[in-house]
Amino acid sequence: YTVRKFYSTYSDAIVHYIHDNQDFLKTCERIYSLGGDGTFHLIINALTDIDLQIPICIIPAGTGNGIYRSILHENGEPDNQYILDKYMYKMMENPEKRVLDKMVIIEDSDAATEVEKPRVGVLGISWGIISDIDINTEWLRQLGSFRLHLGGFYYLLKKKTYHGKLTYLNDRNTRVTVEGDFVHFWANNAAYGSQITHSSPSSLMNDGYIYISYIVLPVSRCELLSILLSLDSGKFIEYPKVKYIRTTEFELEKQGGLVVVDGEVVDVDKIKCSLVKGGIEIMG
Repeated sequence: YTVRKFYSTYSDAIVHYIHDNQDFLKTCERIYSLGGDGTFHLIINALTDIDLQIPICIIPAGTGNGIYRSILHENGEPDNQYILDKYMYKMMENPEKRVLDKMVIIEDSDAATEVEKPRVGVLGISWGIISDIDINTEWLRQLGSFRLHLGGFYYLLKKKTYHGKLTYLNDRNTRVTVEGDFVHFWANNAAYGSQITHSSPSSLMNDGYIYISYIVLPVSRCELLSILLSLDSGKFIEYPKVKYIRTTEFELEKQGGLVVVDGEVVDVDKIKCSLVKGGIEIMG
């Protein structure tokens, strides 16, 4: 076997490497991704750009590792460090292929300028308090997942809201529109948004659905605290102020706040997302 190692040293390094080494990559049986959900996101999008599908083995080395944790969850594995390490080596040494659905995201589809190529997501799309916590605590990465708890406390006190409009297709193929001041929005293709956050208990990565949880005002800080404390268990979706629906496509228009796809910030005010069966191969 021919093995090449590549170390990413700047934001688009992975994308540039994949685009510049297409001939070599076409001979590869698999790619090992040492990093977090953002690293995986960059790899699958760069491969999509060049119309190449290569199975990816995830070696979890990020802060969140939601995709890896979701794989373990679907395989019935408990969440402890021994199992995490054991399963990682199992995937590396004797991998089995798994095909995942993908969320195809068109950014700012009504723009007068040329529309960019669709983005592919596997984990989830967040906006509101979850995105604020995730992105604005990046400078505390050395604290590991504890940074998310600190960020949660800070943004609970601020209780920032952003006006937006969500339109989604329900189970009866009818379009439903929700407009208001959003505290939370999370569209999930996987059960875990991070290693410790059970963001969408109903989600499977190949079930053909996107599950969306959202909160619009009014909601008190006390209610929001209870909801945030229930993220790890997944029971937050049981609270009356949390709406939890499933769909195959949706549109989101927002004013302010950060849209985050698989841990990567998307700097647009409107997205259109649809679920496409299959298309992403991983080991595990």
